[in-house]
Amino acid sequence: MSFLTPLYIAGTLLVALPIIFHLIRRTPRERIPFSSLMFLRESPPRVTRRSRLENILLLVLRGIALTLLALAFARPFLREPVLADTDSGEGQIIAIVVDTSASMRRGDLWQQAVAQVTGTLDAIRPIDHVALFAFDRRVRPVVSFQQWLDTPAAARVGLIKGQLGSLTPSWGSTGLGAALAAAADAVDSHATRTAPSGRVLEQQIVLVTDMQKGSDLTGLRQFDWPEQVSVKPAIVVPLARTNAGIQLVADRDDSSQSGTANRQRVRVSNAADSQASQFRVRWANADSQTVEAYVVPGKSRVVQAPMPPTNGDVEQLVVEGDEHDFDNAGYVVLKSPQVVSVLFVGRGLVTDPKSLLYYFARAFPESKLRSVRVLAHEPNEHLTVADLAAVRFAVLADSVPDATAKALGEFVTSGGTLLAVLTNAAVAESIGRVLDIAGYSAEEATVREYAMLGEVDFRHALFASFADPRYSDFTKIHFWRHRHVDVAALHDARVLAKFDDRSPALVEVPRGHGRVFLLTTGWGPDDSQLAVSSKFVPLINGMLDYAVGAAEVTMQARVGEPVTLPEFGTGPVRMRFPDGTESDLAAGTREFVDTMSPGVYELVGALTPLRFAVNLDAAESQTEPLPVEELEQLGVRLTAEKSSSKINAEATSQRQMLAFELESRQKLWRWLIVVALAVLLTESWLAGRLAVRSS
Repeated sequence: MSFLTPLYIAGTLLVALPIIFHLIRRTPRERIPFSSLMFLRESPPRVTRRSRLENILLLVLRGIALTLLALAFARPFLREPVLADTDSGEGQIIAIVVDTSASMRRGDLWQQAVAQVTGTLDAIRPIDHVALFAFDRRVRPVVSFQQWLDTPAAARVGLIKGQLGSLTPSWGSTGLGAALAAAADAVDSHATRTAPSGRVLEQQIVLVTDMQKGSDLTGLRQFDWPEQVSVKPAIVVPLARTNAGIQLVADRDDSSQSGTANRQRVRVSNAADSQASQFRVRWANADSQTVEAYVVPGKSRVVQAPMPPTNGDVEQLVVEGDEHDFDNAGYVVLKSPQVVSVLFVGRGLVTDPKSLLYYFARAFPESKLRSVRVLAHEPNEHLTVADLAAVRFAVLADSVPDATAKALGEFVTSGGTLLAVLTNAAVAESIGRVLDIAGYSAEEATVREYAMLGEVDFRHALFASFADPRYSDFTKIHFWRHRHVDVAALHDARVLAKFDDRSPALVEVPRGHGRVFLLTTGWGPDDSQLAVSSKFVPLINGMLDYAVGAAEVTMQARVGEPVTLPEFGTGPVRMRFPDGTESDLAAGTREFVDTMSPGVYELVGALTPLRFAVNLDAAESQTEPLPVEELEQLGVRLTAEKSSSKINAEATSQRQMLAFELESRQKLWRWLIVVALAVLLTESWLAGRLAVRSS
């Protein structure tokens, strides 16, 4: 039993008064006549050891009456256990959001995060509803509110702790904004479904994170934050602050500086709260050279990495000098330029500005990605299939003997690409023999001043790079001469470009595994301005890409980003991960999404080999703290921190309100007053009987 006003219990001390009165207020049993006492001083009776209590029952009744009155004024009540009704939706709704991004790999941050979540779970009441979310680049629910409700009450906290034990920091970036938006949506939706009508439940998000500056807050910029949801940040802080990160700087693909094919530039960034500024860059090899990099805290600097070691297996650059190594590695795929041989069959010298070979040989600039060798072949010389074994792209610009035409036909059928240039109408016959079309011919077109390209199929891969309106104007190229051809005689032919008189300018003819591009004009100065226009070099290189595939670039991706794969047919193809494990890829897969850790990935078994590097997001190296005020500026309502005295005062106030509610409902004081009145009536009746008996 408890009392609403316990000070009134002190009134039970009044029980001592009837006892004292019984002991000191004694009267003689009978009167005895005596002489005058006027000269004596009256004195009250004293309590002595010989004094004794009389009428004990009357004394007890008076004591009981006083005690009952004191208890009634103290307003007693009986405490009742508060049982949680989880199905009613009452209680606090809490979403615990844990940061599992790469920056949480620093020091003991993850252990601190687990301790924060465990402490929050230990304070959970049975009446609360709890969910657990984890986030890095993406947010994922680990334990939903529905799973919490479907689990027996005694096992709910254990369920979340068990799932928490299976979490570890990933290599993903920090999508803080999207995580908060998703958690706020989940809390608000659950409160709408479970809250009693007209009652607003307390809704809270406990955010466990290192709150680093590289966090992505874009998910909050267009998000309307729910009014009732608040965020309580539980920020973990590492003991060591110095952190430097390394990111690869993409070089221009057309760079042709001698000796720099595998010379890599890197950006070294230093955190703003770092206490160091001197770092070293080297390849992950014990014998490799180092390059010093002085970087002021909060800044970054691009440096030239040392030459890679002769061991081609080393494809990892590291930075040294900081206290956290999670972002100290950068991966790059080292490769040699692709060597391609192309064949030009036609008359002319490479030094003659009037010949087609002069411009064709200069259409392939040297780069770090590809080296092109142009092989010139006179049209009247014998050409065999063996001569074409190392060639994937050939140009026919003159009439050739039957043997050469047959060899070129087999070259196309086996997968080669041939560009047939109608420098004159007689070349059409040789092209017909290449395509196995008897009697194929062409005729000179009538051109008054000049012709232009009036229609281009930009949907074709060859012209896709010109689809942008800035580059799609071909009308400035003038053609002095061109030839008419019969497209209907070319089976499955596709016209890619037409002159302004609607006659074909460029036609694609598939044959076997290869194709023939038929150009009805030449690019020399006698035929057109094509060779001196800005369209010639990308057009010829586009045909080369069509023939041998695009030059394999040093592909770079961030952790979690998809990578586009080349077509690899229907055969078995596997992806080899940086740790050496392999996974089969389904036929037709064009996008690889399982880039969950940094390193070098390799496509095994494909016709077109592919190796690409995956690196950590550069934003993860910005480990200095992000002010929580930036969350408030985006509309997030933060939970105000309460002092221990304020928390105790609120708890005391809640207990008093509950006690007042119970006392008002029970009203035990009324029954105590009734019993006290009954005792007083009994006492009065007994006192009257005793007085009559005494008289």
